[in-house]
Amino acid sequence: MATTAGTARTSEWSRWTRPIVVLTVLALGCLGLALAWHSTSDLDLPLHDRAGRDILAGGGIPRSNQYSFTAPDHPWVDHEWGFQIAVAAAGRVAGGDDLASRARGWQALRLLLAALLVGALAAELGRLPGSSRVVLALAGPVGLAGLAMLWTRLTLRPELVSFLLFVLVLRRAESALREAGDRSPWRSLADPRRPGGQALLLTIVWHQVHGFAALAGLVWLLAGLLGRSPRPASGRWRLALGGAAFAVAASLLTPNLLAGSLYPLRALGQFGRPGVDLRETISELVPLLETRGSLSTTLQIFKASLVWGALWTVATWGRTSRVRAAIWALAAVAAWQGQRNLGFYAVCFVLLHGDPGPGLPRLWTWLGEAVRARAGARIRRIAGVAVPVALAAGTFLVAAAWFAALTTDAFYLREGEARRWGGGLTPATFPESAVASLPAGPPPRVANNVDAASTLVGAGTARVAIDGRTEAYPPSTWTEYARLKAGGADATRQLRVWRAQAVCLAHRNAASHALIRTLLADPAWTLAAADEAGILFLPAATRPDGDADSVLVRATTRYRERLATAPAGRDVRLADLGASLATLLQLADRGPAAEAVLVAALARCADHPTLHHNLGNRLLERGELGEALGHFERAARLNRNAAPPLVNAGRCLFDLGRIAEAAGAFERAVDRDPRNFEGWANLAEARRQLGDRAAAAAAYGRALRLRPDDQRLRARAASL
Repeated sequence: MATTAGTARTSEWSRWTRPIVVLTVLALGCLGLALAWHSTSDLDLPLHDRAGRDILAGGGIPRSNQYSFTAPDHPWVDHEWGFQIAVAAAGRVAGGDDLASRARGWQALRLLLAALLVGALAAELGRLPGSSRVVLALAGPVGLAGLAMLWTRLTLRPELVSFLLFVLVLRRAESALREAGDRSPWRSLADPRRPGGQALLLTIVWHQVHGFAALAGLVWLLAGLLGRSPRPASGRWRLALGGAAFAVAASLLTPNLLAGSLYPLRALGQFGRPGVDLRETISELVPLLETRGSLSTTLQIFKASLVWGALWTVATWGRTSRVRAAIWALAAVAAWQGQRNLGFYAVCFVLLHGDPGPGLPRLWTWLGEAVRARAGARIRRIAGVAVPVALAAGTFLVAAAWFAALTTDAFYLREGEARRWGGGLTPATFPESAVASLPAGPPPRVANNVDAASTLVGAGTARVAIDGRTEAYPPSTWTEYARLKAGGADATRQLRVWRAQAVCLAHRNAASHALIRTLLADPAWTLAAADEAGILFLPAATRPDGDADSVLVRATTRYRERLATAPAGRDVRLADLGASLATLLQLADRGPAAEAVLVAALARCADHPTLHHNLGNRLLERGELGEALGHFERAARLNRNAAPPLVNAGRCLFDLGRIAEAAGAFERAVDRDPRNFEGWANLAEARRQLGDRAAAAAAYGRALRLRPDDQRLRARAASL
């Protein structure tokens, strides 16, 4: 009789569980596609497209830096050649030679890969342990948390293919080790009908697309060490070692041979070699929690996921996959060390909740017995329905709100992200106009920043100084690049050493501003072209009639014409272009023109944090403190990970005599960014005015640790 009742209860649970899980997975799938439906913003895509086109044209796999003049003979292990061919083919199918046309094909490819990845992760969530509806309903919150971190890497990069292949290889390696029987491990790996053979075939494909296919060997070793298997230990280890050996040997089936497998070690080794610290040169290489000015909500979810992942592992120990728990822990360390690894961590976080062992984990069983002992049958039935329904409903509501924010770009604005809803190119990202203005003739030697590199390579009209591939240049070249980027006399000297024939920069990133100011003031260089995305300088000797004023006036006029012809109403992309153009005008000391552009752009997007911050700076310069304060406070509310608006708000409050409020603003600024020198220096002055000498001394100390050579601040601290 008890068995009959238990069977009926299980049947009832299954009847409720199935629609909840199906609807939740559909909601997550739609949200995942929405997060992949955005403008093309990845700076490396034109380079991948150019390399793919050259391969398809019969040029073979690149072996050296053929697009560079600073290190043309440096080895290039092109571990992404398969991905490059796919990118070039997608662009060719879309038709057209310009970036905007080819971007349509790239978006289609990105959507396809994102759909496959989200589908694979959703299938893993469908394997949550046990038959409990409460546990299965966790698929919604777990999936949302995964997407809340994965969205940052849903761009068309080789990693997107790697994520998908990693999920598929891990699942098949685990299945291969679980197979019962005494079948030879070598036969299992050679048979494409068996999970081991399928994992090997997928690994071969993976090696053609991305050098991090070396992870496949690690998967097999961890599965052999930690995985559950009915095999004797010796048989399990023979299969695991065989799988790992085959995974490494698969690299011999690529044009790069064994060098492809060694690529990850070579790439990691660049961070320990002497020379410039690449983590200070390439933004996505910075430690994740040191990300400034963006990803506020994403970082909070990452921190929460670490806590939840640890609790889940402990609560389900003995039933959850120890292999996946180990991989999740390793991915957490990798993400902590570099922003680029957040996508891989998101995948591993979702995988942590799949691949259960038989039966419910002990903790869930204990909780179920506790509920049965203290609640009547009616309450248990109501709770058994209410909890999963509430979790599923919460998932739908969050997904719907997130989708609505995506379609208006409100989410991207709050997260400080440049990508935008829909297709096309991300505004002010690719300096096409500046590249097109290069002189005709043999490809010139063009000094450039990383942001402009791929556009230059994609156009095929120049040889670049640097193309952004960190592992493909010696330390000396990166040291020279850091010298160029810093501006000043060292930068102009470096241009002479390089014998640069032009300088092309994408100016949206503040890292380019020092060099732009230097060249605008240098009589040896003249401004040849400028727009919202890029700027081109040519030697004054080749352009004796160069007129920077007319170039900037034309850029401003074109933007005003675009404003006048665009449909009325909210237009975030048009506002983005205004923010970038105004920054360029400000760099060229055209303050009134910059302010006019900012006001016009803000009329198109009233919740644009960059516009509010930059307009506040203009008002602060004029002494209009009250109006400036309003813009700074608005910018700080809109982007909750940006410290500069709070620093400037504090300056306004300080000058208005509201010292205590100013100190509070500076404290919030350094809380957002503990490495913000201006925040600590101003906080020290505010605390000093409030008579808190000990707190002021502590703030002076933090500021001086950031800039120990600031003699004025050191004198202020000493006078305390």
